[in-house]
Amino acid sequence: MHCETGSRSSGSREAATGQTVRLRPALNRPAVLASLALCFCLGAASAQAETYKALVATIVDGDTLDVEHSGKRVRLRLRDIDCPEMSQPYGRKARRFTGTLAFNQTVTVQTHGQDPHGRTIADIILPGGMNLNQELVRVGYAWVAPHVPHDGLLTKLELSARGKPRGLWVDTHPMEPWEWRKTHPPKPEKAKHRRHR
Repeated sequence: MHCETGSRSSGSREAATGQTVRLRPALNRPAVLASLALCFCLGAASAQAETYKALVATIVDGDTLDVEHSGKRVRLRLRDIDCPEMSQPYGRKARRFTGTLAFNQTVTVQTHGQDPHGRTIADIILPGGMNLNQELVRVGYAWVAPHVPHDGLLTKLELSARGKPRGLWVDTHPMEPWEWRKTHPPKPEKAKHRRHR
């Protein structure tokens, strides 16, 4: 006895008992896995992306700072830029510039996940609407990070700073911080003592 009558589709076949058996269409396994991975990545990215207001509490260096948010201190690493290390020429000037613009200010933090050191990667929007990441590149106190596509606003700002020249671009051959770190490993942090009031 047949379960179905009429013409059979390519998705069915007749069993030895004379019954028509429906077959499930074959799935393209790599395509399904790729789709699942994409959904997972998009979900993870949206879960990590967040925008909030925070008070800038500490300037660690030109591209790293601590903010107070929801009763916690959060360490931020400015996205897509790299300021000179503190032991490099212009490292202290970059930190001073960041401090002048951001220290003790309530800023808008736009997060983009975490870096391998556990810092939150972020864009910082200052109270007047200026993007701190972009401003550091514009005045010549930061490089555009090497992973950033070379056709965006940050690259245009860096080319402008080089052409003027401004900031670290006054030097004829400034060394990129990612190259500097290869030959100058970071020193272990000393314990910091703070006086309680």
